[in-house]
Amino acid sequence: MAGVDRPGGAKALTGPGDILTKVPGGAHRRARVLVASASVGAGHNAVAEALCQGLAGFAPEVEVKCVDVLDYTSRLFRAKYAAGYSLAVTKFPRAYGLCYAWKNRWAGPSLTGSERRRLAADTRSLRNFTAFVRQFQPDLVVHTHLLAGPVLAALGEAGGIFSPQWVAVTDILPHRWWYSPGIGRWFVPQQPTQTVLQNWGVPASRITLSGMAIQAKWHEPLPPRAQLLAELRLPTDKKIVLLSGGAMFTCGPIVEIARSLARARGDVCVVALAGRSKKLLGKLARLAESRAGKIVPVGFTDNLHKYAAIASLVITKAGGATTAECLARPAAMVLLKPVPGQEQDNAEFFANRGAAAIVRNDNYQARHGVVDIVQKLLADPAKLKEIRRAAANLYRPGRETITQAIAEHLREKP
Repeated sequence: MAGVDRPGGAKALTGPGDILTKVPGGAHRRARVLVASASVGAGHNAVAEALCQGLAGFAPEVEVKCVDVLDYTSRLFRAKYAAGYSLAVTKFPRAYGLCYAWKNRWAGPSLTGSERRRLAADTRSLRNFTAFVRQFQPDLVVHTHLLAGPVLAALGEAGGIFSPQWVAVTDILPHRWWYSPGIGRWFVPQQPTQTVLQNWGVPASRITLSGMAIQAKWHEPLPPRAQLLAELRLPTDKKIVLLSGGAMFTCGPIVEIARSLARARGDVCVVALAGRSKKLLGKLARLAESRAGKIVPVGFTDNLHKYAAIASLVITKAGGATTAECLARPAAMVLLKPVPGQEQDNAEFFANRGAAAIVRNDNYQARHGVVDIVQKLLADPAKLKEIRRAAANLYRPGRETITQAIAEHLREKP
């Protein structure tokens, strides 16, 4: 089949009506793909949306539905699952890290008794979601969060769900809770992810080293820097430092970090992202440094890729999707002190490969604090260039690779 060249060497399948599914009675309908995520942090949903957008371009004849699994659960379960996670990582990070490690100690292809009990509990909690899946009858389900994949895979093995289950992992070292022997295919962001899966007994033939799916705008060409600075109304005579504490959860004292960075260097403009938090945006706007133009508070924006492109440094949390976007640009990352668990694993991976610096001191003014690290990096252009080069070397076109694999699977389906 003819194709259209895409970034990363992938090709888009073309031609309406190429991907169809036979239904009882001999008729055909459009193939259906369900992309299942969960709003526990913003990254899982961002990856899911990137896949849905990618499929719309690669295979427009496919019917794609992108859903948040938590929308099909009880209010109590949502509070426990999403709000509980938020509380744990912001207020009790050390306890969260210990629990994360304790639940992540198993390996091998067989589920333990504890894992089977958790799976049974999740199956009960997701009964409305599984009912929706049976009604929608997707030809393929792709998961970007660990909650629903094992449940649907287990039901498939029992004969209750007949759709293949694929997983796009969103962390460098995935937690054991991602695992199910019934997952048909895994897409992983980096080589260590593949090693973890193989230690669990997943055959190499089921694993694709794809990179993480992100929106195409992160690796598409942009106008010259001067034009971007004018568009974003940023100064041309200062170094731009982009500061983000995460879209949903607190990650460091953002207001104090922004103020300290602005005071530390006269040649810096700090673009401080507040996301959807009006409270944080207001606090940033009231700073004297904001009135002087040394801090530029920004609410929710679709131009994050442009800010990252003109920034000398991006200070952010070590979330999977966020770091993948920085690799694509590429941007030099300073990672705020990570929460023990998946964020710590992500941060250490990028730091060990020269693609980021980690803030290891809670005191942002102290040695190895965020201000100290930023000062040293801004004074060393060669080091910044080295970090960007390392980031670029780690980038893989996940969106293109995964959507191409989905389209090919559906085209080959009987």
